[in-house]
Parts: sequence; C-alpha cells; structure tokens
Amino acid sequence: MSLSVPTSLELSSYSQRTQLDGEDFVLFFQYNQRLDRWFVDITDEEEKPIGVGLRLTTNFTAGRFLRDERRPKGTLMVVDQEGSGTDQDALNQLSRDAGLFELGDRFVLIYFEEAELS
Repeated sequence: MSLSVPTSLELSSYSQRTQLDGEDFVLFFQYNQRLDRWFVDITDEEEKPIGVGLRLTTNFTAGRFLRDERRPKGTLMVVDQEGSGTDQDALNQLSRDAGLFELGDRFVLIYFEEAELS
C-alpha cells in the first residue's frame, strides 16, 4: 500500500519522524532557493545518516541508489497531482519539480511500500 508522507507548506527547512514499512526514520527536508529544489536527508531513528542530500525530483525515486541496509525497504517519490493527461502535460510534469510552497500541495511525497514493489 502506498502512503502520502506529510510535508510542511510553511517551512523551508524542517525534520520529522516518519514510519515507513513499520520502521521509524527521521526525514530532514531542506529547500535550496538557488536551485529551486527540495532535498531530503534520511536517517535512522537515532539520526544516524542513511542518505544525505537526496534531490526530490518529480516522478523519480529518491535514494534509488542507496545501498545502506538500514534504508527504507520501499521507495519515496514526488508526484505532481495536476495535469490533464495530455502528452504535452506529461512532458511538462517530467521537467517540473516542487517549488518552495508546493511540496505537500500540488506535489506530494508518496512512499511505495516494499510489498508493492515485488
């Protein structure tokens, strides 16, 4: 089952505890104004780094190359909720990432659990 990971529409840098596939993680979100992009650090529950500076890119899995055994078993992905479904719109969605006040609104962070991936 996939789940929507709650995010803040008001802060440009924050952390939150999140349970993914039954395990606790701390997610540190940072917005980079110069790049106009969101990044996330994933740590274990003791805040020991698992993945640092992972870019949240629309329709691509965050941390897809993480090899740390402590990583979430499923996958995180930002999804653009807007669009009419046309071919041009699909191209626009692939090239558009969440802006400062869009992550959690137009763009949502979805976690696909391990069971869905197999």
